[in-house]
Amino acid sequence: MPFQNLTKYRQEEQANELSCASPVRNSNEDLDLERKIDAITKYQKPYTKKILAMMARANPYNVLTIYSFIVAQKNVQNIKESTVERIIKKLVWLSSYLGHKSFSEMTKEDI
Repeated sequence: MPFQNLTKYRQEEQANELSCASPVRNSNEDLDLERKIDAITKYQKPYTKKILAMMARANPYNVLTIYSFIVAQKNVQNIKESTVERIIKKLVWLSSYLGHKSFSEMTKEDI
Protein backbone atom coordinates (compact mmCIF):
# COMPACT_ATOMS: atom_id res chain seq x y z
CA MET A 1 0.00 0.00 0.00
CA PRO A 2 1.58 3.26 -1.10
CA PHE A 3 0.05 5.31 1.72
CA GLN A 4 1.96 3.37 4.34
CA ASN A 5 5.22 4.72 2.93
CA LEU A 6 3.80 8.24 2.92
CA THR A 7 2.68 7.92 6.54
CA LYS A 8 6.07 6.55 7.54
CA TYR A 9 7.81 9.38 5.67
CA ARG A 10 5.69 12.01 7.45
CA GLN A 11 6.42 10.45 10.84
CA GLU A 12 10.15 10.46 10.10
CA GLU A 13 9.97 14.10 8.99
CA GLN A 14 8.18 15.11 12.18
CA ALA A 15 10.73 13.24 14.29
CA ASN A 16 13.54 14.91 12.33
CA GLU A 17 12.03 18.36 12.89
CA LEU A 18 11.81 17.69 16.62
CA SER A 19 15.39 16.44 16.80
CA CYS A 20 16.64 19.55 14.98
CA ALA A 21 14.80 21.91 17.28
CA SER A 22 16.83 24.83 18.48
CA PRO A 23 17.41 25.68 22.13
CA VAL A 24 14.76 27.72 23.87
CA ARG A 25 14.94 31.40 22.93
CA ASN A 26 13.10 34.30 24.43
CA SER A 27 10.20 35.92 22.63
CA ASN A 28 12.18 39.09 21.78
CA GLU A 29 14.68 37.05 19.78
CA ASP A 30 11.82 35.24 18.05
CA LEU A 31 10.12 38.53 17.17
CA ASP A 32 13.38 40.00 15.90
CA LEU A 33 14.03 36.94 13.74
CA GLU A 34 10.44 37.02 12.45
CA ARG A 35 10.83 40.71 11.53
CA LYS A 36 14.03 39.94 9.64
CA ILE A 37 12.34 37.11 7.75
CA ASP A 38 9.44 39.43 6.90
CA ALA A 39 11.87 42.12 5.72
CA ILE A 40 13.69 39.93 3.20
CA THR A 41 10.57 38.06 2.03
CA LYS A 42 8.28 41.07 1.74
CA TYR A 43 7.91 40.76 -2.05
CA GLN A 44 8.41 36.99 -2.23
CA LYS A 45 6.00 34.14 -2.78
CA PRO A 46 4.51 32.65 0.41
CA TYR A 47 6.54 29.48 -0.18
CA THR A 48 9.80 31.38 0.24
CA LYS A 49 8.74 32.83 3.56
CA LYS A 50 7.47 29.43 4.70
CA ILE A 51 10.72 27.56 4.02
CA LEU A 52 12.73 30.30 5.71
CA ALA A 53 10.45 30.16 8.78
CA MET A 54 10.82 26.36 8.89
CA MET A 55 14.57 26.76 8.74
CA ALA A 56 14.41 29.28 11.59
CA ARG A 57 12.94 26.58 13.80
CA ALA A 58 15.76 24.18 12.92
CA ASN A 59 18.70 26.60 12.90
CA PRO A 60 18.02 30.30 13.51
CA TYR A 61 21.70 31.17 13.05
CA ASN A 62 21.57 30.11 9.40
CA VAL A 63 18.56 32.39 8.88
CA LEU A 64 20.49 35.30 10.38
CA THR A 65 23.37 34.53 8.02
CA ILE A 66 21.03 34.49 5.02
CA TYR A 67 19.42 37.74 6.19
CA SER A 68 22.80 39.47 6.54
CA PHE A 69 23.94 38.23 3.14
CA ILE A 70 20.77 39.35 1.34
CA VAL A 71 20.75 42.78 2.99
CA ALA A 72 24.41 43.27 2.05
CA GLN A 73 23.75 42.19 -1.54
CA LYS A 74 20.76 44.52 -1.83
CA ASN A 75 22.83 47.44 -0.53
CA VAL A 76 25.89 46.76 -2.68
CA GLN A 77 24.51 45.32 -5.92
CA ASN A 78 20.79 46.15 -5.82
CA ILE A 79 19.81 42.56 -6.65
CA LYS A 80 16.39 41.64 -8.08
CA GLU A 81 13.69 39.93 -6.05
CA SER A 82 14.03 36.84 -8.24
CA THR A 83 17.68 36.66 -7.20
CA VAL A 84 16.68 36.95 -3.54
CA GLU A 85 14.26 34.06 -4.01
CA ARG A 86 16.91 31.93 -5.70
CA ILE A 87 19.45 32.64 -2.94
CA ILE A 88 16.99 31.76 -0.18
CA LYS A 89 15.82 28.56 -1.85
CA LYS A 90 19.31 27.26 -2.58
CA LEU A 91 20.70 28.05 0.85
CA VAL A 92 17.68 26.53 2.61
CA TRP A 93 17.98 23.41 0.47
CA LEU A 94 21.70 23.17 1.23
CA SER A 95 21.11 23.55 4.95
CA SER A 96 18.31 20.99 4.87
CA TYR A 97 20.42 18.51 2.89
CA LEU A 98 23.15 18.73 5.54
CA GLY A 99 20.75 18.33 8.46
CA HIS A 100 20.61 22.08 9.19
CA LYS A 101 24.29 22.17 9.99
CA SER A 102 25.48 25.71 10.64
CA PHE A 103 26.90 27.44 7.57
CA SER A 104 30.02 28.34 9.53
CA GLU A 105 30.66 24.64 10.27
CA MET A 106 30.22 23.42 6.69
CA THR A 107 33.29 22.18 4.86
CA LYS A 108 34.13 21.43 1.24
CA GLU A 109 33.66 17.74 1.97
CA ASP A 110 30.08 18.40 3.11
CA ILE A 111 29.23 20.04 -0.18
